[in-house]
Amino acid sequence: MENQKKIVEIQKNLGKSEVEHNLLLFRAENADLLPNPNERVTIIDEDGREYVSKIHSKGCRIDGLRELYTNNQVDKDDRITIELDEDHKDVIRVSFDKFENLEGVKVTPLENTIRDLLADNLSALGKELKLIGKEYLVNDQCRIDILCQKANGDYVVIELKKDSSSDKTVGQILRYMGWVKEKLAPTKNVTGIIVTGRPKEGDKGDRNLQYAVSTQQDVTLRYYDLTLKLV
Repeated sequence: MENQKKIVEIQKNLGKSEVEHNLLLFRAENADLLPNPNERVTIIDEDGREYVSKIHSKGCRIDGLRELYTNNQVDKDDRITIELDEDHKDVIRVSFDKFENLEGVKVTPLENTIRDLLADNLSALGKELKLIGKEYLVNDQCRIDILCQKANGDYVVIELKKDSSSDKTVGQILRYMGWVKEKLAPTKNVTGIIVTGRPKEGDKGDRNLQYAVSTQQDVTLRYYDLTLKLV
């Protein structure tokens, strides 16, 4: 049997010290998925920009991320998604979600709000969709945003992105679909829906996403518009 590539996805809120000192900290249990101390590592953001740094001498830490954080306008408490690949430990992919703050009141990241709204209104995506779970656990580090089931028993994996997303989202949803097929639905069909914010004109990341989705018969792309009205 062919060995499957192991990709671990980590999500966390960045701490004040990480942002102020331009570094990224990892838990000890993830050390085996990182290069050895003092070895080079390349970080790729969701726009495809590359940043070269190295693992700290004591491990589980990457320094020198000023350019990465500046380009992505990162602040304390922003949510970072990190992809670690055991076959390519020297390449780490990251994306960010802003932490929303209205008049000094902290609220959940916008992506979580959209997830909850969509989970309560699944008819917008298809008739007779039944909610199986939100943040459905795949392993200790990865969760499916929304997992649904059709009336005929087929499964639907829904992956949400707050902003116009990059093409790496396709790889992410395909992994989740493969896991559902193996663990939950060996005799059923599994499809995927990527739901992301309507892109701005000329958005390079969105064009890449459209190209990637166009090659996948079982994955569709849907957009949403979000309006905030203060009264």
